[in-house]
Amino acid sequence: MLTRLILAICASIIGVTSWAQESVLPYTYVEAGYVRGEATGVDSQGFRVKGSKALNDFVYVSASYVSVLSDDPRMSFNGVTINDDVEVDQLDFGIGVHTVLDEVPDFVAEINFVQTDVSAGSESERESGYRGAIGFRLPGGENYEVLTMINHTRMGSDRETGFELGARMRVGESNWLGLGFNKTYDLEMFALDLRLEL
Repeated sequence: MLTRLILAICASIIGVTSWAQESVLPYTYVEAGYVRGEATGVDSQGFRVKGSKALNDFVYVSASYVSVLSDDPRMSFNGVTINDDVEVDQLDFGIGVHTVLDEVPDFVAEINFVQTDVSAGSESERESGYRGAIGFRLPGGENYEVLTMINHTRMGSDRETGFELGARMRVGESNWLGLGFNKTYDLEMFALDLRLEL
C-alpha cells in the first residue's frame, strides 16, 4: 500500500506543478502542544512540536517530534521483566505538496521518513521507516480550518494504516489554537496545540 501511496504522491507532484493555485492556508509555521493517549498500547502523555516551511506555492517541507511517557509502569519489555515507565519518541520529516481544488479545500499529499525510539528502564529499541499521507485542509473563512488525513506507515516488515482529524481557530493575527486526534504507528493521541504563522 505504501508503494502505491508513494506513486500517487509522485504523480501529485507532477500534476500539481501544472495547475497549482495559491492557498489561503499557511504552510510556513511552527506548532507546539500537549498530547495524551496511547503509545505502544500504554496510556501516555507528553508533548509535540512541528515546523513547516513553504518552498513555493505548492511544495513544502516539514518535521515533527513527539515525546510521551507512560502514566503507569510496564512490567515487561521485549521479554525482559521490568517495572518502569515506557518512553516513546517519534521523529518524522519529509516533503509535501498541496493545491486548491475548486477554490476549497486544499488537497495535501506527504511522504516522510519516520524514526521511533521506545525505552523502558535499561531496555530500548529503535525502528525507522516511511509514512505516506493524503487528505484535505478545509478553510472555514479566515478564522477556521478543518483537517482530515489518511496515513500509512511501513517499519521494516510492519505496516499500519491510521488517520488524523483536527480543527483550528484563529486566536490572533498569526496564532491558531488546534484540537485533534492522530493515529499513526505506535501512537494514538489527542492533541491541544498552538500554531504560530511565520
